Amino acid sequence: LFSLVIWGFCLLDLALVNPARAQPDPIIILDDPGGPLRERVSLIEHLSGRNVPIEITGRFCASACTLYLALPQTCVGRQTQFGFHGPSSPIYGISLVPEAFEHWSLVMADHYPAPLREWYLQTGRHVTTGMHIFTGADLIRFGIPEC
Repeated sequence: LFSLVIWGFCLLDLALVNPARAQPDPIIILDDPGGPLRERVSLIEHLSGRNVPIEITGRFCASACTLYLALPQTCVGRQTQFGFHGPSSPIYGISLVPEAFEHWSLVMADHYPAPLREWYLQTGRHVTTGMHIFTGADLIRFGIPEC
């Protein structure tokens, strides 16, 4: 078996994800701080419908890394820490204009299962400096499968 392991944000060699295989090897996410939202949305869209298991089992998954939670084949480790925050400009601590804030908040929220989406729209997106931390155990209570 071959598993693609990701440390931090990097571009996946998606040629390794063979849609012809009955059970694709998992992509294992370790210690991913996030990265550019547009790029991660594109990656999630590419993985959508491919049934590639995603295992988030490292110490942390923050910011855009949390978009993997959109994929139904994603599971989380109980001890992994997940960092959530609202959209902000590329300059830390600088707010987006209201229209952009609303747009990117909805993009993020669309990548979360319903209970987590509700929390994010009510609370999480308003954290624009620092992060709100959930453990994998917390996310399991939101309905995310455990690895």
